[in-house]
Amino acid sequence: MARNEQCAFVSRGVSLLLQAYLVYVRPLVESNSVFWSPCLKQDIDALERVQRRFTKRLPGLNNSMYAERLSRLNLPTLLLRRQTAPIADRQIPYRTFS
Repeated sequence: MARNEQCAFVSRGVSLLLQAYLVYVRPLVESNSVFWSPCLKQDIDALERVQRRFTKRLPGLNNSMYAERLSRLNLPTLLLRRQTAPIADRQIPYRTFS
């Protein structure tokens, strides 16, 4: 991990870093993704790469495969989260004009 990324947090605890990822990073990655729903493999991989890189940099998980890291952290893939998003999130809101 780069030096400046290590200095961002005083604690290197997995639970704190995971909570920070879930609160600050994942919402940015997922914002409006249910609307534009990437269908090209390169777009899906680009989104998934964010989570791959984060989980790989957690202490004790850097030598594990991606699927194993997700299961140990109890995280779904971003693709699975998009596919199982609530129906209300998938509907485009409309406005009636009078």
